[in-house]
Amino acid sequence: MKTFIKLHEDILTKVKFFSKQLKLKLRKSTIRPLAIKGEETIALSVFKQNAGIGTKKKIFEIF
Repeated sequence: MKTFIKLHEDILTKVKFFSKQLKLKLRKSTIRPLAIKGEETIALSVFKQNAGIGTKKKIFEIF
């Protein structure tokens, strides 16, 4: 991602920390390679809910 948003970066560091502490195994379930990592997916969804963004399309436009 090219856009830098402080709130998203803070959430991403917290998600990575908790993922490491809880030893979460975020793996892909398909043969196709994923566009973004599992931790980034979780961080984006938390950012979306925290910022009050309505749709996934708006997230795509932001980033």
